[in-house]
Amino acid sequence: MNFIDMFAGIGGFRKGLESNGHQCVFSCELDNNAIKSYISLYHMNEEEIASMKKLNKSERDKTLENLRRQHIFDDITKFDGMSEKEISKIIPKYDVFCGGFPCQPFSRAGRRNGFKDKNKGNLFFSIANVVEKTRPRYVFLENVKGLLTSGEKEEVVKNGKKRVVEIEKGKTFKEILYELHELGYDVQWQMVSSGHYIAHNRERVYIVARKRGNKTIKRIFPLQENVRRINKVSFEKDTQVAYKDFINSIKSKTLYKFKIQENDMIDLYTNKSFNFNTKSPFGYWGIMVDGLCVTAKTKYKIAENEFKLIDVLEDYYKIGKRYDLSEEEVLKQRYAKKAKEWKSGNKMGNMAFPDKINKTCRTLTANASGREMMVIGYYFHEDGELHYINEIKEGLNQFNQEKELNELVSQCPIDSKVNNESNGLIIIENELGEEVHLKKSEIKFRKLTPREYWKLQGFDEEDFNRAKIVGVSDSQLKKQAGNAVTVDVIKAIGERL
Repeated sequence: MNFIDMFAGIGGFRKGLESNGHQCVFSCELDNNAIKSYISLYHMNEEEIASMKKLNKSERDKTLENLRRQHIFDDITKFDGMSEKEISKIIPKYDVFCGGFPCQPFSRAGRRNGFKDKNKGNLFFSIANVVEKTRPRYVFLENVKGLLTSGEKEEVVKNGKKRVVEIEKGKTFKEILYELHELGYDVQWQMVSSGHYIAHNRERVYIVARKRGNKTIKRIFPLQENVRRINKVSFEKDTQVAYKDFINSIKSKTLYKFKIQENDMIDLYTNKSFNFNTKSPFGYWGIMVDGLCVTAKTKYKIAENEFKLIDVLEDYYKIGKRYDLSEEEVLKQRYAKKAKEWKSGNKMGNMAFPDKINKTCRTLTANASGREMMVIGYYFHEDGELHYINEIKEGLNQFNQEKELNELVSQCPIDSKVNNESNGLIIIENELGEEVHLKKSEIKFRKLTPREYWKLQGFDEEDFNRAKIVGVSDSQLKKQAGNAVTVDVIKAIGERL
């Protein structure tokens, strides 16, 4: 099928779907640095890439700008005021609308302003506008799992202090279902972790909407189950046909049934409008057919140690000490990874330091510095062999008292919290599961490299090298990977379309 790649980034949707034989016929992206990477991956042949090495920055940028004008549309909101005829002159006929629309308005790490976010929250309605005027067979979207719980905010006073709390949780997703229903689409969704396919525990909601019309529905989700087509008439009579294939995967007492009608959501257990409050009704899996909706929290577990961060790490002897942290940076990282409370009121617990290498890594973000920095530890055995640290079992613990960062950097020696019982040694577990006693000076820490970031999102060596050759900086390469859609998950869903 032909698809369009909206909010394209570096092309996670494109790479995943093209691996299944689907063809991209239109791309849209606003970020100039992401556009450079995208062009290098999909709109330059080997000779053109090789020629870029001989050009200076000005010449490279001019070449890339010419290619951008030929291949990339810049802003989806430009379609908002256009007619169907005007849009058809820009976007060719296609089958699948793809888009990982901006997640910040719905993320628990952000302000959670949802559709009220002035810059990015209303972009779903720009999607709806294009879908309404182009009528594709499928709409394929991706966003953070917080999309399922995002609601409204109100200011309350508690214990004499003002605090912003979130209410009507799930109302944002209800609006999305309503819009797609009104546009004539049946909808399926699932929260999927990339860790089922690659060494990266990235939990995202994937939404597949299909234009109504067929008597049967090909189910896409859950990806981890072999599910059969369902008949619409059978579904209307008994919604269990939508989940009987995997009923053992549904957590008890979490099955909800609704009817979307006239911008309202009727709870089919009470036959009344659903009262959105402090808990979202939308589970990790769901399906909506002709406005009739069933959703449930499903059990899912990543196979232990099936995919490991260590498997994507670069050879130390190729990268050297370039990404090593100084002692001051190590201290800052230990402090930054303490429990935090965001401005939105959302709390975050302690983060591991260093990151474990014998399991899937935690979610990559667009911000590769501060608290979100991925850090791994390593040391050299007495025979010169390099080993990675999977876990620090004793010593170099988190600080026990809250202090300002500048005080910590100036006053606390790096090994000030080493447990006395360890005789000044730090006890670690290495990648082999062995317990090892080391001196503080023997342990080194480094950031993940941009290349490792790209690999953890399913992009290969050639993809990364192409983006590097056209002049994209390391910081932008990491940011692009943090914003990307995981290729392997898109590929798995594309196989079911």
